[in-house]
Amino acid sequence: TLLTYFDQVPQGAPTSPALANLICIGLDYKLENFSKREGYTYHRYADDVNFSRKTKTTKNPKNLVQEIETIARSCGFKINYKKTRITRQNRRMKVTGVVVNEKLSVERWRWRNFQAKLHNLKRDGETISTKEYQQLRGWIEWMRLLNPTRGKKFLKQLGEIPLRSS
Repeated sequence: TLLTYFDQVPQGAPTSPALANLICIGLDYKLENFSKREGYTYHRYADDVNFSRKTKTTKNPKNLVQEIETIARSCGFKINYKKTRITRQNRRMKVTGVVVNEKLSVERWRWRNFQAKLHNLKRDGETISTKEYQQLRGWIEWMRLLNPTRGKKFLKQLGEIPLRSS
């Protein structure tokens, strides 16, 4: 049996992504077929569902959302309208902090803030705890997936910041 807490699966466990994928098999199948039929590309990451297309459509986007909602409900899911967005072709599209337009990338301000954080730590001669190191390393690894060159540069800079002795 699956363990729940207040009738919900706990978040953040290493098994969470795999469980989400298992639970969404039927939903993915139906939304993939729908998107192909309508000329869209379908992507899902955890509970973020995205549809995109390269050309304009004559259909009212609100009608498309209603069709998607019907499919979601048939699979036991509901749409969170507070998180629902319809964007035009020339607008930036983000999914879980990643810009997904022409290629995957991190928003410029995130790169700059992270660069500044590493620069300031090094400049001020500060030491960081193992926990802080692990957090910074996690961010770098995430960014490195999207831009290996920049991620490698950040890793080098992180290696120049001394760890605080316990």
